[in-house]
Amino acid sequence: MEISERGKLGNRIIASLIDYITIGCFFLFFVYKYGEPNGTAGYEVHGVKALIPIGFWFFY
Repeated sequence: MEISERGKLGNRIIASLIDYITIGCFFLFFVYKYGEPNGTAGYEVHGVKALIPIGFWFFY
């Protein structure tokens, strides 16, 4: 593997991490903002609202 190929691989890894952090932050924000508390100290999103984070992931 040449040095330039390793650099490209590193850039791709960093870009993937940024993408997953962005998607994860959106999911957490959405669930805490629009979710309903459940009995186990967590939040749940039901119905059509549950499709919004999936659509965001798909179009992102």
